[in-house]
Amino acid sequence: MSALLLLFALAASTADSPPPATAAGTWTPAPAGASTLLLLSGSDRGYIEPKHCWGRLGGTRYRGELARWLDETSPGLERVWLGTGNVVATDQDDGSVEAEVIFEHLDSLGYSAVGVGPIEIRQLGPFRLREVARRLSVPLLATNLRVHETGGSAFQEAVMLDTRAGKILVLAVLPHEPSRAWFDPKGGTIVTVDPQVAIRDVLERRGDEADFVLLLSTLRQFEVHDLLEHVSGIDLVVASDGQLGRRQPVFESGVPVQWVGGFGHILGRAFLGSPGRLLATDAVEVRGAFPIDPISGRRVDERP
Repeated sequence: MSALLLLFALAASTADSPPPATAAGTWTPAPAGASTLLLLSGSDRGYIEPKHCWGRLGGTRYRGELARWLDETSPGLERVWLGTGNVVATDQDDGSVEAEVIFEHLDSLGYSAVGVGPIEIRQLGPFRLREVARRLSVPLLATNLRVHETGGSAFQEAVMLDTRAGKILVLAVLPHEPSRAWFDPKGGTIVTVDPQVAIRDVLERRGDEADFVLLLSTLRQFEVHDLLEHVSGIDLVVASDGQLGRRQPVFESGVPVQWVGGFGHILGRAFLGSPGRLLATDAVEVRGAFPIDPISGRRVDERP
């Protein structure tokens, strides 16, 4: 009898214990019912090649081969690329490429939208950035960048994506800097506005059209927390802030926040089912068991 009780106790403890951790970079399969995969990047900081001082991790080179690998391994899964912003390099980012080059690279990968981050504004200014945007197919989004004189959007404020999982309304915000303004020699003054105000404005006008609302953010952690305490109607926040990244989402006011970025080292995934149901979200490190080698851009099982 004691042996039988011990057997039941062991079975119960096994059932209550967490599942074993997967190796870093493991690409777990899509959950049942998933029709659309959102691939989520941020804080690329101008790195196509992996960042050397990080042990040659990250970069963006791997993404083209990852897309081809997904075509073969998950042919029934729709794929949508999205970026939070802070795509371009700062003056301290050695080994990075020019702003136009990294934007054109993301454009060639088929990104559906990329947010405008504070690094883009500091390094390029809104006017040069608008010149770059005119040459791209991918829309650059900035929900809370406005023309002061008219109140109109300085960039595209949002985009509605028609997907197999329904209509996804994508917005993008950057930190509000009330003391700063950018003057256009051709007329007009570009300013940031409070992200909460800008998001509410868009949701009041377009929120009812969407099955799913996704916010791309380059806000700091405390700003994301404060925003979600005061704004409703957002289904998922994809955030990047420097090197921060987490494999699992953090819930703020009941809303999942997936942190991605790290110079391209941490790639987010969100699996959606129809209509607009979030089935799972996580982040995968581009190292270890990841299917694509970030240095060569080739599949791991094809490396010499």
